Amino acid sequence: MSVITLQESELTFLSAVSGRRALAALGTDAQRGLSEEEARSRRRRHDRNELTAEKPIPVLPRFLAQFQDALAILLLVATLISAALWLYKRESALP
Repeated sequence: MSVITLQESELTFLSAVSGRRALAALGTDAQRGLSEEEARSRRRRHDRNELTAEKPIPVLPRFLAQFQDALAILLLVATLISAALWLYKRESALP
């Protein structure tokens, strides 16, 4: 197998080159893949192929973040006023 070298900037765009050229640049074979030894070597060199998970946002701050819009706050205040007036008068079953 002949090895084709790519520039560092070309490695970023491997999806733009042909399959054979990308496989050759990465030093692998489409039928056999990497050998166990080569896979271990690349794992040691490049670490695991994992994304680090971000810390999840707690429920209460995520819920309160929904009410940052002025219109949402206005509608919430109008709802509270309507509910308070209904509790005061109670002329109907529900507002």
